Amino acid sequence: MEYINIGTDKILREYMCDVIDTDRFYKPAGGLWCTDYNSAIPNRAKWLDYMLCYPSVYCQKMDVNDPFRQKGVIVDVNAGARVFDLIGQESFEEFKRKYGRDGHISYEELSKHYDAVHIGVSNAFGDTPDQKERFFRIYAVDSLCIFDLDIVDGYRKVKIEVEPFDYESGYVDYWPDYTMDVSSEKLTIPQVSQLYMEVYNRVMRYYRNLISERRKDLSNYYLAASIGKEILSQFAKELQRLKEQEQLDENKVAYAMATKVLRR
Repeated sequence: MEYINIGTDKILREYMCDVIDTDRFYKPAGGLWCTDYNSAIPNRAKWLDYMLCYPSVYCQKMDVNDPFRQKGVIVDVNAGARVFDLIGQESFEEFKRKYGRDGHISYEELSKHYDAVHIGVSNAFGDTPDQKERFFRIYAVDSLCIFDLDIVDGYRKVKIEVEPFDYESGYVDYWPDYTMDVSSEKLTIPQVSQLYMEVYNRVMRYYRNLISERRKDLSNYYLAASIGKEILSQFAKELQRLKEQEQLDENKVAYAMATKVLRR
């Protein structure tokens, strides 16, 4: 099965954030988010179609440095992946029954048993009109959240050119079109380097005896950002080496490590 992610043209394990529960009932932080991609209708992306229907959403989500040139990846998920399909009332009830925690859904718990979750918006709904409305507001299109990158057999890069419109006002009276240039080259996700593992292990050892007390006051969602900032400060030299030798973004690496600290 193929899915498309809009916003990056490179998938790296070093940037992959573990799934973290939030105070929003239906949606976690972290993971690799994609939408369904239909190769029979090439060069279209549901999420981009949705955003261009609502330019204010597009303005919030897209790269403001060059809003009309975007990037993405088409992800090939292997057939053996353990995917929880949230596609209707029955699966929704199972979802809540198995993974409901204190009025919220624990995606952290779900990720221990599945490699990804697929939300079929066209068929999924809650108990009440209010739940249904909230669900549709959060998941505008069919979505896949990947927890484990090992289920990705490979990916192809995508270059997107959006028809220019009045970006600053965020208002247009027509639906801007776009084109997608999909690479034929299939890339694989590399394993992390020895240098990265050395830094990662140092970070894990550092937080081993510090994290338990801090969990009492804040949820993982709120802890992740603060720990990410601490990692940037405490391990500045190590992160600088990763930047110089492997061209990795320190901020992305630090935040991803913070989510892994909280999930270990």
